Amino acid sequence: MLLLFSEEFFKDCGEVVDVPFSVDDTGRFRRFRHVEFAIPEAAQSALELNEHELLNHPVRLDLARERGSYILGGSFSNSFQKGDQR
Repeated sequence: MLLLFSEEFFKDCGEVVDVPFSVDDTGRFRRFRHVEFAIPEAAQSALELNEHELLNHPVRLDLARERGSYILGGSFSNSFQKGDQR
């Protein structure tokens, strides 16, 4: 279901490939998600949606680096995790 919301939210940015769920050591869902795009330009374009609302929560966005993928990391909480932007 989150994939459908994410695809709609990011539809004008480019193709969303995946929105994997992250869990902590206890198996609880973490308060952030990674959105994988087909091309790097889509992830870069998605940054323009920083602070827009998704499911009644402001989305905080930053680029994350993962080998072979174009990932946008984001948080649905008030915390902000700064990604590596080298």
